Amino acid sequence: MAGRQQTRAREDRALTAVGAPSGAGTTALMAGPGAEVARSMASDLAERIEQLGGAMSEVMRTAIPEIQERSAPAEVQSCCSSHLQQVTDLLQTGSGAEAMVMPEPAMDLVRGFARRKVPLETVLRKYRVGHAFVWDAASSALREGLYDDPERLFPTLDGVSRFLFDYIDRGSTAVATAYREEFEQWTRSASAVRAETAYAILEGAVHNQREASARLGYDLEAHHVGIVVDAVDPDVTTTKLLEREALSAASRLGCTVPLIVAGGPTTVWAWCGLPAIGSREIVDRLGDARSHSGIRTAIGRPARGMEGFRVSHEEAREAARFAPSGGSVTPYSAVELVSLLASDLDRARRFVSGRLGPLAVDEPSAAELRHTLRAFFAHGASYKHAAGALNMHHNTVYMRIRRVTSLVGPAMMDRRVELESALMLVDALGPELLEPAA
Repeated sequence: MAGRQQTRAREDRALTAVGAPSGAGTTALMAGPGAEVARSMASDLAERIEQLGGAMSEVMRTAIPEIQERSAPAEVQSCCSSHLQQVTDLLQTGSGAEAMVMPEPAMDLVRGFARRKVPLETVLRKYRVGHAFVWDAASSALREGLYDDPERLFPTLDGVSRFLFDYIDRGSTAVATAYREEFEQWTRSASAVRAETAYAILEGAVHNQREASARLGYDLEAHHVGIVVDAVDPDVTTTKLLEREALSAASRLGCTVPLIVAGGPTTVWAWCGLPAIGSREIVDRLGDARSHSGIRTAIGRPARGMEGFRVSHEEAREAARFAPSGGSVTPYSAVELVSLLASDLDRARRFVSGRLGPLAVDEPSAAELRHTLRAFFAHGASYKHAAGALNMHHNTVYMRIRRVTSLVGPAMMDRRVELESALMLVDALGPELLEPAA
């Protein structure tokens, strides 16, 4: 009991430290001098929501290791973008922070953190980091817009600052409430026992294999094949659909009762316990399997015992990192080369440049051709099927592939594995592997 009270006290202190106390409301503050400039600034930021959301999530994941380890990048970015959207909406309409409503992607992420036992202090720190990021973006824009008009600049900065403190204060209160409710409900559920045991094994905190097997209801002595299923389409919001995809992949592998746990709000982790099986047989059993269009599935190689439970899962997560967009089922063996290359950026950069040539440039036309080539390969070198996936006419795909061939060489299909590997590296690591645009 004393330990729980001490934990609650730490959480309350963390919550109190998030922001300055909110006043009677910020609507009046935003109605004074500079309000129009604040609205204009918010409008400019609103046009860059996705870019800012990505940058903000990257800052959070870098600053807070537990966020990086226990959440998917897409989940954090969705949370950041939804908050940015609401902040800019409120500022543009002149509304105060009292009008804020916690966005659903943010609530999903908080509940996931509660189930994974990420400390509330850590979750609230995420909001402090986010607050600093938004203030930097907003204040920089305001200073640029009102550089020669200090009489409006300082009241506007003050109004926006008060608004953001009020917003973060109210949001953090909602976060703490949702976290505690989810944590208490989760710890009472039977699935929590299985999930907590799986998480503990992955973290190397379990040493009694027999006891862990009993808690999981799953034989850890078997050969395990890890499966990671995650949503890449924001319209996919149901865990049941992710679980169905995990069951479908498990069934193809010959496993009727896999172990399935939540990996996050938009991610499911699964393990298939099988007799001895080789990596080649895994690929053969998967065949030409496809996932739901808004979901990607990744498969690790078979490995035995508790160590194999961890290793196959890590390989599945690595395969998910380099998997194509929605609809794919990707075994680790298909991306192992890319995964190894990605560990050395200089070598990866040389590999990409050598294989893609003129396509290894950070500019829109090259990106368009890379995207088309990736879809072409992913759909069995079929112009028709690639066109369907890209939502364009097959003649357009045909002309783009002809253009690619003229740039990378006529023996393109003979170097398919290398080209696909280079494309996966670019998709995963982005512009840092590309030559800057002229």
